[in-house]
Amino acid sequence: MFGSSRSHSYLYTIRLKIKVMLKRGRPAQVIEVKPEITTQVYDKGDGIKQIWTWNKSKNPYAPISVETIYPKSFKSPITENEEDKPKTKRQYVAPSGKLVGYTRAKALGII
Repeated sequence: MFGSSRSHSYLYTIRLKIKVMLKRGRPAQVIEVKPEITTQVYDKGDGIKQIWTWNKSKNPYAPISVETIYPKSFKSPITENEEDKPKTKRQYVAPSGKLVGYTRAKALGII
């Protein structure tokens, strides 16, 4: 009789250990996959658009690029004050709305 109660308690402790082992460790987590590259378009009331691009793997706190697009009829204070400068030092508004230098403006046929 002594041997049977001892084997019974031994099996009981093994079962308890197995239950405890199943509860141990880090619980399973659902990992949300966020897109690493995101873009956001800001449209000001005067027709100027800015496209901000973030890449969380490169820099999680700041955008990696900001692209500014001007309307075709845009007269910037930079281009208005550049009449005194020579043509090679001026900036021109391209058909895409970006400010370009002399060589690119000549290649696009703006000059």
